[in-house]
Amino acid sequence: LKVFRDGDTSKLLFTKRMLVIRDMASAPATVLQPFNGQIFRTHQKLQFKVQIADGLNLMNAQQQVKVVILQNNRWDNAVQNIKPTFVSRNTLEYNLETDAVFPSGKEWRWIDLRSFRLQSDRVETARYSTVATDITVKPDADRSQQRFNFFRDMDGMYRIEASESINPLFQADYATVHFSFVPPGGTIIPNKDIYLFGKLSDYNLNDSAKMKYNVEKGAYERSLFLKQGYYDYSYVTIDPMDPKRSASFDLTEGNYWETENEYTILIYYRGLAERYDELIGITKVNSLTGR
Repeated sequence: LKVFRDGDTSKLLFTKRMLVIRDMASAPATVLQPFNGQIFRTHQKLQFKVQIADGLNLMNAQQQVKVVILQNNRWDNAVQNIKPTFVSRNTLEYNLETDAVFPSGKEWRWIDLRSFRLQSDRVETARYSTVATDITVKPDADRSQQRFNFFRDMDGMYRIEASESINPLFQADYATVHFSFVPPGGTIIPNKDIYLFGKLSDYNLNDSAKMKYNVEKGAYERSLFLKQGYYDYSYVTIDPMDPKRSASFDLTEGNYWETENEYTILIYYRGLAERYDELIGITKVNSLTGR
């Protein structure tokens, strides 16, 4: 979906991805620990079986069916173009050790902005004026060396809520929210860019989410204009020389097999002589309940 100002295609306001499904397939899945000793404690692997309903002209499943796997609704690290290890009529099994493997990350950080008058324990200061509200979040430290601690989160998402409003969608207020990340020793992380990450930045890895290093404070900083609500977020690093621009939790959050993540398996089908891929199935599996 693309939205333009006044119908002028040169004035793009925003884009949103939409999925339209014709429900013809399912993919029962299990989340496992990889057998590879190097990633045994830091990654999660999916093993699943695609089952396609009768009615589709499935002549060559290897070429006509493809899957895309998302972790916590992210597209930047989606796994795709993997091949089934076994095909039997309308069933395709995917269980190779090297496929569908994701770094686990860690439970997401959070900030409660449901009230601008009563600050939550993650808020350091709040400044009010007749034209704006500024909220400063307490500085965040590196968690990559901390022991894993489970707590419920929203897997990087956010929820618009306002404690003092009846309808937060129309009545909630906005504030400029200031985030800061303090690296070990308060020194810049060499050869890495740091980004504020999560649905609050639409998982964008561009200048709108890139953090700037403040030499005087020894911290990376970024401000976002946010609506009242409850937000999950994390910090990721990117090697500026990496052509794939792969986001990593290694230096900011750490990766732990025990982390709760939600995975989405999208199943696409292309009919013979067709020029498009049709979404025919969506399956979600949680790493805690789907083991």
